[in-house]
Amino acid sequence: MSNARSRVLLWAGAATVLLASAVSAAPKDPLLRYHPEEGEVDGLTVVEGSHQHGAGDGLTSIYNGGYQRYTRAGVKRASQRYYKLEGQTVELVIHELKSEAAARKLFETSCKDGKAAVEPLKVGKKRARVCAAAADGAAFGYLAFKQYFVASSVDKAADPPARALLQATGDRLAGVKPKATKK
Repeated sequence: MSNARSRVLLWAGAATVLLASAVSAAPKDPLLRYHPEEGEVDGLTVVEGSHQHGAGDGLTSIYNGGYQRYTRAGVKRASQRYYKLEGQTVELVIHELKSEAAARKLFETSCKDGKAAVEPLKVGKKRARVCAAAADGAAFGYLAFKQYFVASSVDKAADPPARALLQATGDRLAGVKPKATKK
């Protein structure tokens, strides 16, 4: 083998190793495991390519402006995914906060701002808190459990899809694989 060809193969091998290292070093989303998967809620499908996640200033990948509200509230990281359910597109954003108290405060403020009543929600053998409402042609819901604040929204005034995703997410946060629900 010629000396020049050996150098080319050596450089190609080094480039492959560096590329593989960069890909494996890409930040993974630790919150993705809490997102419901297809089939956990009857009729639920994941919108392909819709997953986004970020931390700190990286929240701009999820929020088009206004992410500072979340960082000031104590959000450390967030994970967003879109779903199709009951013929509607539903957005789900899971936020991990610095503490349970910070998650509770963000939840309470969000429910108050949306004029939505807070209710207990059974997740596994534990209790979470949920609020949901529909107004101005859209529906939303929020869930608080431990250090997590979860937001769900639908572009139509239909509460059930938002609630179904909140229940499935709450079950996952509690470590329980949810059963498929009926429409």
